[in-house]
Amino acid sequence: MTDDRARRSDVLNAAAKAKSRAKTNAAEQAIRALVKRGEAVTFQAVCREAGVSHAFLYGHEDLRRRIQHLRD
Repeated sequence: MTDDRARRSDVLNAAAKAKSRAKTNAAEQAIRALVKRGEAVTFQAVCREAGVSHAFLYGHEDLRRRIQHLRD
C-alpha cells in the first residue's frame, strides 16, 4: 500500500511541475507577444494574454522581475 501511495504522490508531483512549466511558458510567450505588438507589459495584460493568475506571476520571481522591468 505504501508503494501505491508513493507512486501516486510522484505522479501528482510530476503533474504539478508540468502544469507550472506550461504556465511559465505561456507567461513568457505572452510577454514576448505584448512586446512584439508594442503593447504595455503589465501584470494584468500578461494574465489576460497567458491565462494565468496574478498570484502565479507574483509567485515566480523571474517573471515578476521581468514584468516589472518591462513595465517601468
